[in-house]
Amino acid sequence: MDEDKMFLLCTDGSENSYRAAEYLASMASCLRGRITLLHVVKKEEAVAMGEDIKDPGSGITGKRLNSAIEILQSRKLDYTVSVQIGDPEKVILEMSSKYEAIVMGYKGVNERRIAEMLLGSVADHVLRHTKKPVILVP
Repeated sequence: MDEDKMFLLCTDGSENSYRAAEYLASMASCLRGRITLLHVVKKEEAVAMGEDIKDPGSGITGKRLNSAIEILQSRKLDYTVSVQIGDPEKVILEMSSKYEAIVMGYKGVNERRIAEMLLGSVADHVLRHTKKPVILVP
């Protein structure tokens, strides 16, 4: 391979997103991939959590990223961290143009999530609106 592939790893701090990080870490080490670890916080959520909007990677958001960062570091992968304030679907779609693929955890559908199924989740929205490959990890 002549050049590194670039992957956008979207994380929300959930167990599913850590499995996505594990999956991508194993794949990227074989593909000489570079990863951007993306976490998007809605502005109202950041304010409610007491996050510093000027430094959104600190506080609770920083804790949400720690496990994914540890996974990438343990494999000695080339990665950067991007914490953005905004609508997760929009930010992911805007950023995705620079990447080979989008990797994210996906909770799937169960009875307790009927409302989300009807309204759509971030993963569902990204999957329906991007032209990039999306890897969903349950």
